[in-house]
Amino acid sequence: MLLGDVSMTGFIQNLELKHKLSLLVGASIIAICIVMIFALQIQHSNMLEDRKQKTQQLVNTAYSAVKHFYNEFTQGTLSEELAQSAALSTIKSMEYGEHGYFWVNDMNPTMLMHPVKPALVGQNIGSSTDANGKFHFKEMTQVVKSQGEGFVEYTWANPAVANKASAIPGATTAKLVF
Repeated sequence: MLLGDVSMTGFIQNLELKHKLSLLVGASIIAICIVMIFALQIQHSNMLEDRKQKTQQLVNTAYSAVKHFYNEFTQGTLSEELAQSAALSTIKSMEYGEHGYFWVNDMNPTMLMHPVKPALVGQNIGSSTDANGKFHFKEMTQVVKSQGEGFVEYTWANPAVANKASAIPGATTAKLVF
């Protein structure tokens, strides 16, 4: 029995040209796949960051409407009840994109306003889970308690969409309002 030193270069040098080309093509395909995987991960990260920014801007727009009515209350122009009612009514009418909407819940979390599922109003939604079992409303209130506002990802069958057969990834910026 003989043991010898077999080097990779010796192995490749002894291959026929068609096998060398096959190895080269295979290595190239593997390298391209690796680069594509990294590129897709970067693209996903960039898209998520873009979604976070857009969602935050939309929530800030709704927040501005609420802030207006809060200022009306603090200046004595509106009662607290009228200011809250007007703020909820205004946010209820705000839409964005094809199926985007805003809802309002308190820190319990109890749903205060939902434009698409009004049956949720008055319900404690803390035990509600998304399609993956995540307590997303509870997480939203935790984010708001600890940070004032923040981004929460979840999977949800959008009630504004007619075909609700499958849940889709969703995301929201939760923000504390007064």
